[in-house]
Amino acid sequence: RLWPKLQVVVTLDSGGQAEAVAALRVLWCQGLAFFSPAYAASGGVVALNLWPERPQGSYLLPPGVPFIELLPIKEGTQEEAASTLLLTDAQREKEYELVLTNHTSLTRCRLGDVVQVVGTYNQCPVVRFTCRLGQTLNVRGEVTDETVFSVALAQAVGQWPGAKLLDHVCVESRVLDSCEGSAPHYEVFVELRGLRNLSEENRDKLDNCLQEASAQYKSLRFRGSVGPAKVHLVRPGSFRVLREALAAFSSSSCRPPEMPRVIRLRHLAQLLQKRVIS
Repeated sequence: RLWPKLQVVVTLDSGGQAEAVAALRVLWCQGLAFFSPAYAASGGVVALNLWPERPQGSYLLPPGVPFIELLPIKEGTQEEAASTLLLTDAQREKEYELVLTNHTSLTRCRLGDVVQVVGTYNQCPVVRFTCRLGQTLNVRGEVTDETVFSVALAQAVGQWPGAKLLDHVCVESRVLDSCEGSAPHYEVFVELRGLRNLSEENRDKLDNCLQEASAQYKSLRFRGSVGPAKVHLVRPGSFRVLREALAAFSSSSCRPPEMPRVIRLRHLAQLLQKRVIS
């Protein structure tokens, strides 16, 4: 109704933006094309999307500014490799953390974003975003990464009649001191559209989906080393409040803060805890 001639929605499709994009597709922008033209970070534009027809963003890592290096991700761990690689040394299907060097102050830093090489274009690697380091859940050594959890949550929400997921974050129970008398577990805060109350049956579906998605999580749940994930429905607008709190916390940055999927600061977790309605 606002833009009757709108043909394409330009947005981001990685990291904390994935759920916002999904909500736009389902709720307000049905039938429209979505396009993420660039992969940007605080150091500048890192990569370019030359293939708008592909449903999942593929990005070309070009030489130039900022200077990009690739840090190999060791299988099953997040340990730092011995050394970084240049773009020409990237191997197809391998995963790497991006390392950027800023051209103005020559500051070199690990970005924390992990990408997978899916091809090459004029000898430069073409990558897809996979996950962010530091956005993993680990209450008993299970290491559930952001992608695995998001897939499990999407499957669970698909089984909640009429529910559309608007946003979510996770908190390890130790952050809120909520594991006293019980096994450590995940505290999950969700904002939904189309559902005002969550039954215990619906809450259990998330834990079941997590067990299907992660054999290690399932094993720990079977042994009782990890308790069932607890799901909390927060009132509308809660994540807007959270974003405002994040912006105040990172006021030195000129870019809006990216929504974390795992919260490790107690005051931010308590902000959502106070807005739980079910």
